[in-house]
Parts: sequence; C-alpha cells; structure tokens
Amino acid sequence: MRRSKRATPERLHQVFAEQDARRDLLQLAEGQQTSLNPALARFVACPDWQIASSLLHAALHASLSDRRRARLAAP
Repeated sequence: MRRSKRATPERLHQVFAEQDARRDLLQLAEGQQTSLNPALARFVACPDWQIASSLLHAALHASLSDRRRARLAAP
C-alpha cells in the first residue's frame, strides 16, 4: 500500500523551507546577499566546517527520512 504525501503542516513547512533555501542560495550565487559573503568565505576556507556540515546534513536526512532507524552515531 502506497502512502500519498498529504498537505500536512509538517510537509508544508518542509516545502516552504526548501523553497526558502533555494532562493537564498540563488541570491548568494548572484552576489545579492552581501551580509552572508564573509560567512560563506569562512565556510569555503575551513574543512572542519565542511565536515560538520556534512555530518549535520546526514543526521537531518536520516531523522526526516525514517524515524524507525537507529540514531546516527557520533564520529
């Protein structure tokens, strides 16, 4: 049996958050968000921040995709 994606408040929040993130990334790529450029430059220059970002992304993806899975272990 296939579950349909209904317009639940959680799903709507997720969709709007994704749209906001895409819009912010496009603005950043076009150089329209000057307030974020120093933070982006520090992120690009710091491999520790990039690794931390990857770990957070994996943890969020795991928690959103299937709540029955085991928790992500700390490295």
